[in-house]
Amino acid sequence: MLALASELLPAAEIVDLAVMILGAGLGAGYLLWLRRKGELGNPLVKLQAAAFAGTVGPRGPRAAELVLVVLLYLVLTSLLGSLALRDEPRAAALEPGSNAWHLVQTADAVSRLIVIVLMVLILRAAGAATRPDRPALAARLLAPLLAVLVVLPVCAVQLKAGIVTWQWLHPGQSLPVHPVLKAAHHSAWRAWGSLQLVLFSLVVAPLAEELFFRGLLLQAVWRWLRRAWPAVIVSAVAFGCVHGQPQDVVPLCTLGLVLGYLRLRSGSLAACVICHALFNARTMVLVLFFPDLVE
Repeated sequence: MLALASELLPAAEIVDLAVMILGAGLGAGYLLWLRRKGELGNPLVKLQAAAFAGTVGPRGPRAAELVLVVLLYLVLTSLLGSLALRDEPRAAALEPGSNAWHLVQTADAVSRLIVIVLMVLILRAAGAATRPDRPALAARLLAPLLAVLVVLPVCAVQLKAGIVTWQWLHPGQSLPVHPVLKAAHHSAWRAWGSLQLVLFSLVVAPLAEELFFRGLLLQAVWRWLRRAWPAVIVSAVAFGCVHGQPQDVVPLCTLGLVLGYLRLRSGSLAACVICHALFNARTMVLVLFFPDLVE
């Protein structure tokens, strides 16, 4: 498999570059379309009063509900993580790809799945944030694909800049490597370890994170401030800051901005989940099959 991937590496580079160019072109086209509509200055201006119709006020998520979700997640990860490591040395859990590390990831996934149920119940009780002029199904399915194509080249440029900045600030030091990148190629679980990483990245993480950041948090900030962009920005910055290595923070904040905009523009959390999963899917394909293309 690795030999085949090595042979396909030049083709993968070309395909990835083509995707980036396509995304840049789509992004430029979308900006021109917004300009023609007179929405370039603030694309959410028409949705300011309607994007969360019926959810602002007493029906919106409350601070106590956000705290409850975070506390439940922390308690569950601590409890289930301790149970998972009862026969394993705790220090081994810090080594990506080790048996203990995979057990902790499993405990984290189970914790997220439980919290997902709670977040769905909270959002249903608060009321779904939808647009009164909800787009057609085809448009809602196309939106996350277009969004991920547009954000990929932007994030790629920001990642390069972040790497250069980190190396300038830390001369002579190795660039921090994400644990998933290490675990993907040095896993004690072998193929099962790769399967776990794929399922977590493409299913569990997008669901849990979009429900929290673009669901609870964004909607709660909207309820408190009654402004669209501050809600998008707060949720994006929080999303970026709890993820990744130092060089990844700005690109992930940018991804969070696009996801927040997509949330408001489409009125759909499902679109955000799909976009997030597609973004992660590209990363996992590169990590598992073409690691030379991953920074």
